Amino acid sequence: LAAALAAAAKAEAELEEEELALEEALPRPQFVTIDDFVKLVEQAVLWERGEEPRFDTRREVRWLEFERDFWPSLSKAAQKGRGGRDEKAAKHRQGHRARDGDKAEEGGMREEDALVPLTVWTQIRSHIKGSVEAAFGWEPPSAPPAEPSEGSDPRRLVEHKEALEKYNRHLEYERRPPGKPMCKAMYLDLTEGRCLLSKAQRSAAYEYFEMYQGWLLREGRHDECDRILSLVNKLKSVKRAQMEASIWKEARVPFDRIYADEVQDATQAEITLFSLACNDHVDGLFLAGDNAQAITHGVSFRFQELRLIMNLAVGEKRAQSMNTKPLTLTHNYRSHSGVLDFAASFLTQLDACFPRSFQKLAADSGLSRGPRPGVWTCPHGLESLRRALTLDQRLILLTRDENARELEEALTRDNPELENRVNVLGICEAKGLEFNDVLIVDFFSQAPKHLLDGWMKLLNLKVLDDSRAAGAAAGASA
Repeated sequence: LAAALAAAAKAEAELEEEELALEEALPRPQFVTIDDFVKLVEQAVLWERGEEPRFDTRREVRWLEFERDFWPSLSKAAQKGRGGRDEKAAKHRQGHRARDGDKAEEGGMREEDALVPLTVWTQIRSHIKGSVEAAFGWEPPSAPPAEPSEGSDPRRLVEHKEALEKYNRHLEYERRPPGKPMCKAMYLDLTEGRCLLSKAQRSAAYEYFEMYQGWLLREGRHDECDRILSLVNKLKSVKRAQMEASIWKEARVPFDRIYADEVQDATQAEITLFSLACNDHVDGLFLAGDNAQAITHGVSFRFQELRLIMNLAVGEKRAQSMNTKPLTLTHNYRSHSGVLDFAASFLTQLDACFPRSFQKLAADSGLSRGPRPGVWTCPHGLESLRRALTLDQRLILLTRDENARELEEALTRDNPELENRVNVLGICEAKGLEFNDVLIVDFFSQAPKHLLDGWMKLLNLKVLDDSRAAGAAAGASA
């Protein structure tokens, strides 16, 4: 009996060891932020190539540093938002305006066309340094399109003319290896569907980009795009084939599939990195998001542009055979109709004022009816908020990201009993979380003046449509 028990115990131990070995051999799902994802890929690539980390995250420039550190470093003339890197460029833009029959102001741009820092940041992050063209680079065409034969169909002649015009435009583009920012000619040639700025505004934006790049070099700093483009450059197929031991075969980047939520906050270059990290198995990508919910400064995202990434990643013919058509989900299981109808009416207001600024989808429908959000003017300021927090321990306060800590400190100052009850979150911190009771505090009044003026004009407009009427009806019935 003792021998039998010992044999059984040994067999169980061996079985446990085999199960543990099997678990270690199988890839495990990882739940990471995009920053952590970039670190994983970066560590694997650097290990493979025997390189030291090039980018120090402590020297990274994001929107806050761009606005706080870079923009004030410009001359007073440049801070007016009309470019002005040199007189020649200013006169060139002035010539554009004169030919268009518009009155040119200082710097060759009208005052109302001047660029604000956030617009410049968006052009740099989403287009010049964060576009799919910057990720994949550019090779000039080897030969012009073939001439159509005599007596060809008129449609064929029109197609040839368009192809020839495109070829001639592409000759102006500078050759770019993968992972390099767009050249100016390519940026100026973007369609209106991708970039809403005029040619004069784009020219000024590119001048700011060149000044920004010089500032980064002088300060020894970098931004997120530099880091992403460096990885993309190392992970392109030609470089990957030269690696002695493939980092994928060694399972140091074992990404068979990538599921990315909130993808509207990712640039095209970051989505290209997703594709490369899957070894170009783009059918292993599952991307979900809503570009009306974008909260990252500087990202201009459209789902229809994903096909462009797929075409460059796997080739146009293969991409056409894949299921890359977005599936629209409109049933909302989180919020009732009062919140959803209010959100739909607000998006209608934005769409009326800023057409084509985002991809408007069908309005969400809730599973239940409910009241619209209300407006509360605190009669006694912070003291009213403290009382509300005391009466409702589930209450969450949302405010602008840059004001969250200041509001929390103001509420808890000289009120130690509230230290464990106050929950103040910025918009970015609260994204994707669920709460029962929410107050949005001073979101508009604490905005910078140029944003506050814009919000005041927007909210005072009367834009009515079916969705807004439906929202009013839902609130009345509740």
